[in-house]
Amino acid sequence: MAPMKKSAAVSEQERHLENVATLLFHKGKLFSGADDGKIKMWSPDLKLEAEVQAHPVNVYSLAADGDTLYSCSNDGSIRSWNIADKLAAGPVVKAECDIETMKLKVANDKLYGGDVDGMVTVYTPGKKTTKQYEILEEVGDMEVVGNLLFTCRDTYVTITEMLGEKGGFAMRKSMQGRQPLAVNGDRICFVSRDGRCIQIHENKKEDNFPEVAGVPAHEMVIQAMCFSRDGRYVFTGGYDRVVKRWDLQTPAESGVTGEFSTDPVISSLCAGDKSQIYVGGTAGYLVRVEAA
Repeated sequence: MAPMKKSAAVSEQERHLENVATLLFHKGKLFSGADDGKIKMWSPDLKLEAEVQAHPVNVYSLAADGDTLYSCSNDGSIRSWNIADKLAAGPVVKAECDIETMKLKVANDKLYGGDVDGMVTVYTPGKKTTKQYEILEEVGDMEVVGNLLFTCRDTYVTITEMLGEKGGFAMRKSMQGRQPLAVNGDRICFVSRDGRCIQIHENKKEDNFPEVAGVPAHEMVIQAMCFSRDGRYVFTGGYDRVVKRWDLQTPAESGVTGEFSTDPVISSLCAGDKSQIYVGGTAGYLVRVEAA
């Protein structure tokens, strides 16, 4: 089992004051959003470079396209920030409202936002027109790959095919499972309904997304999941305070191939460069781990 070791950590003075809810590595920088409503921009070795009070509280998700960073919160809004200008405020994509957007993704030169009403709205930069796809279940996590939309919350993982420019769509598969969710290349990974096992499927529409393996993973509920940059490994972590690395080439046979233990509960994971991952948790915990 190859070791996983901490190689950087945020300082006590610069850390978030609340739970680190979301992490994003983009253009050589790490962005973190937390329950204190702040977004922070970090160097790869976790030196603070900029921060902004983005929302009153609870930043749920981050996404980025070029020099634009997007955030959503329990205030219902989607806001944009200029990465090149130390997170200066940009245009408001969606004003504050009662319908909370829970997850953001950038794909196909568009911004996708999944909300608590089970609706995925597609925003095109520079245009007022939007498209919507009705998923029916609250969107707690989401991935967009080509014209396939992967969504989940607590009971089902749904795969929806987006058809044409007029907003037509068709549901291609629904599987028992829950968030978190990750899709990379030919693999779909999500968590079983009890929150403790990893479900791995092939990302092949022509074969109806067949199951590869169901792997018992953690003793307590999994809260975070991410792929390595090369797509070989998937990392999981949650309430048992352990990050685990799984080899997707032989998931059922090899089991866990690496572990990293933390003091706080793990709430977010994302891949960085050079086989590194970033781990976020309660009370502003944020570290970089050498993961391969």
